[in-house]
Amino acid sequence: MTDKEIKRLAEQKIKEGKSRQETFDELQSVSSTPSTGLADIVKFFPSLELRKQYKIQQVVLVLLLVYSVIIKMISTLPLIVEKGVSWLPLILIIPAITIFFTYAVITFKTQYYKWIAFISIWGILKSYTALMDGETFMYFQLGVTLFTAGLSYFLYLKLASDYEIIKEPYRNNQGQNRLRKKIIFKN
Repeated sequence: MTDKEIKRLAEQKIKEGKSRQETFDELQSVSSTPSTGLADIVKFFPSLELRKQYKIQQVVLVLLLVYSVIIKMISTLPLIVEKGVSWLPLILIIPAITIFFTYAVITFKTQYYKWIAFISIWGILKSYTALMDGETFMYFQLGVTLFTAGLSYFLYLKLASDYEIIKEPYRNNQGQNRLRKKIIFKN
């Protein structure tokens, strides 16, 4: 079974209302993927309860990203006028990336939430000179960008689950006491 098939099956089981632990245990029995690799896939699929619990924050993050796309599109219009239409594909790369991240948030692809925070912080550092020029709108943008970075990282922490590997005692076929690794999801 490929990673893509495992991801599809994990998402399907989560959407059926199963917890990460139940999903992991079921997939472990049908997959040849090592248990830590499987756990690294399953940890990014939030349960239906978590999706419901953080729905408002998700909607706010989507709205912030849509706002960001609109602002980026508007701010590139003068560049298109100045440089010509031939620059259009190059100028639209950043809004396209933001649209991709918006889709990732809408579909609960939590592995991308850290990237949203990182790119938001990178955007703040990139616009440092405009902030130093004292442009009032840039202070508002700074606040929006910081809030976007903080909210996306907060949602990453809440929706992507860590797991721990414990050593569980068991008795093998020869009657010997042994330890085996067991993966337990924290939420």
